[in-house]
This record gives sequence, structure tokens and C-alpha cells, in this order.
Amino acid sequence: MHWKRDVQLLLLFAHLSGVILVAGMSEVWVELRAPRFVVHHHSAVLRCDHNVDPESLYKVVFFKNGQRIMKFVRGRDPPFELYNITGTEINLIKLSPTSITLERLDFSASGPYACEIALETPLYSKVSKIHELNVIVRQKFRPKIKIKHKKLSSSDHLEATCQSAPAHPAPHLTWFINNNKVDESLTIPYGTMKVHRHHHGIPLSMTNTSLHFPLTNLQLYPNQTVEITCLSTIPSYASVAEGFADVQNSTVTVNVVRIEPAPTQLPVKIVDESLTIPYGTMKVHRHHHGIPLSMTNTSLHFPLTNLQLYPNQTVEITCLSTIPSYASVAEGFADVQNSTVTVNVVRIEPAPTQLPVKIVSSQLNVSARSHVESILVVIVIFVCHIYS
Repeated sequence: MHWKRDVQLLLLFAHLSGVILVAGMSEVWVELRAPRFVVHHHSAVLRCDHNVDPESLYKVVFFKNGQRIMKFVRGRDPPFELYNITGTEINLIKLSPTSITLERLDFSASGPYACEIALETPLYSKVSKIHELNVIVRQKFRPKIKIKHKKLSSSDHLEATCQSAPAHPAPHLTWFINNNKVDESLTIPYGTMKVHRHHHGIPLSMTNTSLHFPLTNLQLYPNQTVEITCLSTIPSYASVAEGFADVQNSTVTVNVVRIEPAPTQLPVKIVDESLTIPYGTMKVHRHHHGIPLSMTNTSLHFPLTNLQLYPNQTVEITCLSTIPSYASVAEGFADVQNSTVTVNVVRIEPAPTQLPVKIVSSQLNVSARSHVESILVVIVIFVCHIYS
């Protein structure tokens, strides 16, 4: 009699733990298989998978939000019983004991689904885990990438923004640089934004994010470029079985060039008026309501010796034209105009140095010596004439 009690205890334990010995099988399992995401007004197949022998299966029930939507009982006539479900309808032609097909899913069809199987001998039932089903609206175009600067040096930061297309739910944005995922600490999510395009009463949403990525030590492509990709997906992470329900991406190429540094800003130096020549003012014939207008002229004569140049060997000259000549602390200038020109300072090579005079050997013959003397006489006379 002890063995009967042991069997009863084993069956009770199996019922409480969800494990039961049936027809030589070590454990009963049940799982609801269905898509996680379904496009609006599309269909979805829900299957209640299990490992119970069909002859031992007595009842199968499908649930949404804990409420029955379909029940199958073996041996009844009719064997199927359907219940009300919002946002969709069950296809009667495709109905089977362990699967249902939901047609033309609306947004209200989203929610948690589950299924239950039951055995008659021994009396046992088990419910699957909850499965979330979501009705979505896909993106209709690629995300938009905007680059702040299209020419960058290798020491700069790459700054860009990305905006997804409208969808439901809001897409998730992920950055890639040269096919490598960017750490989210280098991105700034701006959240989602509702748009006025309502899809059957549901407002669509767009997602915005920005990227601030240092190019230092980044490996460039051989043509000195960087590829930036913005991946816009629903959901944020793909499942192993299904992947993404909706995915769009855009890629742009940025040239990384060598940008010469701008000339270092030198302190502004006001030229001493002793180095300028004022030409005074000149009346012009343009009378402004009876008042003759005047122009001022001046010239500059400035030595470049010891003047500090910009790194590119240039000098900037600015002429400031103001009314009045000096600004007040309270008001500044009443009128101010200025013009600036850049002058290149080049290195001019000096003329060839005078070669040293070579004394002619005394071995020269008389005629040659007299000829040289005549040349020297001519040179001396010429120089003296020049400087006389």
C-alpha cells in the first residue's frame, strides 16, 4: 500500500511543479509561439506548441489579457468555442485545435497572449508563459543624417544628428562609424516627438539623437574618409528568432582632410600717427539734403623691420573709418566702417657679393702688363667720374 501513496504524492508534486510523467515522457511543456510584432492590418498565427500525445490532449485554450478568446475540447460537438476579442477577428477556415489565425490586426489587438493545455487522464493542465504581441506602423523612409562640418581634421570631433521617419512605436536609433557600433556615452538622445500624421487614430512618433565622436586615433579608410551610419529599428534590439520588425538605415561619408591652422591672432597694434600722412578732407558733389558730404584721405609709411608676422608670413593692414574720431565710453562710435587687406612679406635674396681682387702675377710680359694697366686706369677714371 505504500507504493500507492508514493505514486499519489508524486502526481501531486508533479501537478504543483508543472512536471508530469505522461506516456513515457519526462516532462510536459507548453509554449505559445507567435510574432512579437505585426504590421497594422496584417495577420498573425498563434500556435500552442506542446509535447503531449494528441490522443492524451483533452483541451486547449487561448487567452488575451487573461480572457478566453478560443477553446477547443476534444469530443464535444462542436469542439471549438470562440469568444469576443477586440481589434481583430479569428479566421474560422484556418482554425485548428492548437492554432488560431488573427486577421486584420488593429492597435487594440496588441497585448499579452497565452495558451493552456489540459489532460483528462491524469487530470492535469499547464499554462504557457506570457507572449507580448505588438501592432506596429513601419517607417516609410530612411533616417536623415545632418553633418555639422563636412571637412574635418584628424584632431576634430565628428558632430552629426539623426532623425528617424514617423512610426509606431517610436524607432530606436543606433550610430555606427566604419561599421563599428558607437558607444552610447558618445551620443545624446533627444527623445521622441509626436507628429501630426495619425495612422488610424494612433499618432506616429519620430526619434532624434546626436553624435559627438573624437576622430583622434580613428582608423580611416584608404581614401581618408569616415562612414557614418544611423540605424533606425523597431524594436531597439533584435530577437534571435525574428530579427528586427522594421529597419531603415542611412550612411554618409565624411572626408578627413589636413586643415592648416589659421594664423595665430596677433595683438592689434594701432599705428602711430607720426607714420601716417593725412591729406585732409575733400568735399564731394553729393549733397545730402543741401549738406555737402566729405571724404577723408590718408597714407601710411611703416617700416616692416622687427614687425611680428603671422605664421604664413603675412601682414594684415586695417583702415578704421569712424565718426567721431574717438569713441565715448557710454555710446562708442556713432558710425564705424573698416577694411582689411593682407600683404605677403617675401624673402628677397641679396645681390651677389663682390668677388675678391686677384693680384696678377709679375711674370706677365710687358705688353700684357701695359694692357692691364690701361684697364685699371679706365676703371679708376670711371669710378672717379661716377662719384665726382
